[in-house]
Amino acid sequence: MKFLFPALGLSLLCGHEALAMTLSTVAKVFAGPEGEKVTLIRIESDALLKKPHLLLVEGTDTAWDGKVFEVHEEASNRRFNYSMKWDDRDWNALVKSSPGAVTMYLPANKSVELTYREKESKEVDPKAILEKFKAPKGGKK
Repeated sequence: MKFLFPALGLSLLCGHEALAMTLSTVAKVFAGPEGEKVTLIRIESDALLKKPHLLLVEGTDTAWDGKVFEVHEEASNRRFNYSMKWDDRDWNALVKSSPGAVTMYLPANKSVELTYREKESKEVDPKAILEKFKAPKGGKK
């Protein structure tokens, strides 16, 4: 799978088919106790089973800092996993196990408990995060 970002829209290539997608205008920001912060933005599409999102990671002192990743939401038993590929393997980057309980799993076996930040969420510009994702070294490894 590969994302293409024409002008303001998005499309996902699956084999030979391109599916129309839209970047959500709503972002969710979660922060940890030592300055860790993630921003999660949904990519809207009714055609996909695994809901794609963009994930910006900051303040973790890891290889992920400042990078934007494509993650996919998978729901099961009131739990939401946001997974991605990292070092050629599947990785659950975020796990939301109940309202307000979010854990970020980072490289080097580090995990951080995060809380939702409503004020910061309202201040996010999703298009700026999309531009960062599209830029060279935008977070794909």
